[in-house]
Amino acid sequence: MGNHGSYEERYPHAFNRWTGKSHIDKYDNSILYNDFVMKQLFSAVKDLPNFQGMIYFSDHADDVDAGLGHDASRFTFDMARIPLYMYFSDNYIQKYPHTMAILKKHTSAYFTNDLIFDTLINIMQIPFPVLEETNSLADKNYKNTSTKFKNFIWQKKVLVKIHLLIKVNTEKTPTNRL
Repeated sequence: MGNHGSYEERYPHAFNRWTGKSHIDKYDNSILYNDFVMKQLFSAVKDLPNFQGMIYFSDHADDVDAGLGHDASRFTFDMARIPLYMYFSDNYIQKYPHTMAILKKHTSAYFTNDLIFDTLINIMQIPFPVLEETNSLADKNYKNTSTKFKNFIWQKKVLVKIHLLIKVNTEKTPTNRL
């Protein structure tokens, strides 16, 4: 369930760092726990012989500050702002410098996770006959316009700007990356 409400049910007691009664404190604790889980997952796979990278994104966000969660009947743009993290191994970076250069170029691009399929196909270097180049962050033809995106459920224009974290490996054993 990730960080879906009820936030206090999404983390063990040991992650109760912010002890206020507010839903914001509970949400922050759930994010702290989610980050811990992602770090553990990364630590478990980063040294596998064929590890090439790790990509993480949320399916949606919540409007925590307004106390709305993800209530579709009261949509706000904070519900559509999600994290997207990409980490690539030294081997991947060396093997696909062109893809890395394109991804770095798009680190502040507008994006919606509805386009993740096209992006992943490009990142994994899979030939795909019906790939929509303009939908892939990893393609030089990516259309980075805020007017392109509509939210699937609410059919409203979504002015979401992601800040894509693409980590270029500079050490053999990265720590505290996530």
